[in-house]
Amino acid sequence: MIEIGCTSVKKLNKIETIISSLKPGEAIHLGHSSVVGNFGGVRVGLDLTTTDGWIPAPFSNLILGNSTRISHLLPLIDVEQMVARPHIAKYLDVILYSHLHPDHFSLDFVAQAKAANPKLRVISPVGTKEYIYHLEESVHFKENIVSKLFMFPYRKIIEPLKHETEEQKSARRRIVNQIEEISPKSGIVIENKGISIFLTASEAIHPSYQFYLRTSYESVVPPPVTYYRLDYLESEHKNCAFLIGETAIDPELFFDIFNKRGELKIVFLPITEQSSPKGMKFVEGYFAHQSLLALSLIERIVTKGTKLVLLHQGLWYFELTSKDIDHARLSLEKFSSRKAALPFVDLTREFLSINTFKKKWKLLDILLTAPARRKKFDNLAKYASRLPINGEIDGLPIGNIIRFGYPTRSEMQLSVDAIKAALDVHLAEYQALSAEIESGWEIQKTLLQYTLLIIGTVITLVTAFPNTALLYLVASIMLSLLGWGYIEQSIRMTTIGRYYKQILSPRMNQLIQTLNHIDLYQPIDDQLKVMNWEDFFRAGNIRTALMGVSAGGKFAYAVLPGIAFVIAFYFTKSLGAISWTSLEAIGFVFTASLSLLPLATLMFNTRFSFTGEE
Repeated sequence: MIEIGCTSVKKLNKIETIISSLKPGEAIHLGHSSVVGNFGGVRVGLDLTTTDGWIPAPFSNLILGNSTRISHLLPLIDVEQMVARPHIAKYLDVILYSHLHPDHFSLDFVAQAKAANPKLRVISPVGTKEYIYHLEESVHFKENIVSKLFMFPYRKIIEPLKHETEEQKSARRRIVNQIEEISPKSGIVIENKGISIFLTASEAIHPSYQFYLRTSYESVVPPPVTYYRLDYLESEHKNCAFLIGETAIDPELFFDIFNKRGELKIVFLPITEQSSPKGMKFVEGYFAHQSLLALSLIERIVTKGTKLVLLHQGLWYFELTSKDIDHARLSLEKFSSRKAALPFVDLTREFLSINTFKKKWKLLDILLTAPARRKKFDNLAKYASRLPINGEIDGLPIGNIIRFGYPTRSEMQLSVDAIKAALDVHLAEYQALSAEIESGWEIQKTLLQYTLLIIGTVITLVTAFPNTALLYLVASIMLSLLGWGYIEQSIRMTTIGRYYKQILSPRMNQLIQTLNHIDLYQPIDDQLKVMNWEDFFRAGNIRTALMGVSAGGKFAYAVLPGIAFVIAFYFTKSLGAISWTSLEAIGFVFTASLSLLPLATLMFNTRFSFTGEE
């Protein structure tokens, strides 16, 4: 037996042995939202709550020595080998807590962890101390009929508070006083042996009352649900990690992740199971828990190789499977917008248009912001679904070491050189396409002038020319040839648009993302040029398509009068009872065929120009 403070424990089990030797760039998921990671030499724990593998009951997690637990939520793991007991605190520098729900926070765990490591820092959202202090006063509230009915099943949980001695109250207050509080949008520096990491807190969207609705036992406002960002140096490079214990779907959180993707190495992300009915998925996703659909979005907005560790699973409620993830990815594809020619650029603009959502502890506020958050998520998903999957989902089975490092300098330099070379090649392609489009536009103008000239000439000469029928045939042949010219221009324009949208644009989009990650703080002129391509090709090649349609419209100016002239020739001969010579008959058949051939050419080539299929 090993004595730590006043706590007697057995030798280290499997999970604790791993924690004791975690190196920088390594982390481990302990189940549910409990995590331990080594970030640049500072060891951080998140939402460490269970001492024995069972989940404490609401409110009992805020009382020292109260062993009341939720009996129907059985541990899904081997509690002897896979539960990290509080004495792991001697291997940690700090423990972070996202909020005070019993599956995320335990004052008992904090007390035992502080006994094992007095230097341990415990950081929790602002308002934690006041909330726990007022708990002992709240048990003496004046009950009414509603509170008695609603809280009857939980009376035995609160009962120990009513009979606490002053000594027990003092002990709880001593532990609570050792907790540090952090406000949203504020930061704390955490140091260990000369190594520093910077911790930033942000408010998450999740009801913070113990029962999601305010009860008589909660006389003060609960602390906000909080997620954390760690910024630290490793191998002389800036690194970033997100530790998110709990949240609903939150576009602002997505933007925080997207905005830090150049430094981001790992995201600990809570999700909920995929098997819920469709209506419940919406309720859970926007009112309480992050959905797997959000995971599918996040794995596209991060840079290649970013680790994604899925929390809120694997200990009590459910265990995620790869099939769940595949199903979520397919669900995200349904949002895909074909108008996203440069989805990365469009996604950036969509993020920049995010308005700050009202985040408070009141369930009503969460309900009111849900429609706006859903609309914003749908817009983000339209573009993100067209991006490649960059994030690496890791650590599905809990207890595995998750490694998240930084590429070497030589690998970075090689990537930068290769990407810049590829940018030059694609920019040259763009310039060639641009010149070709401008050239085609001028050709169309010339063809239009010739078309109007021929039609005007026929109208002028029709009364003066001795052989009207022959005039019609000649004009029809000339207009049919111009019609072919228009067809060639129309096919040319739509083919360029198809090549850009299906081939060039996806390649450029991938290069932009990668370059933005590697060369994040050195914007280059090529990037700006690429983003200006939208002047020519905007969301489905609108300008190019208009040029093609315009050419098709002008084609009608040439082909339809040509056909009309052939018909006029026929009626001129028929109504005048003039006999046909063999030469005129051959000319009529040739001209009629020539007038109709551009229509056939248009029909055969339209499919190719838009789809590339022969």
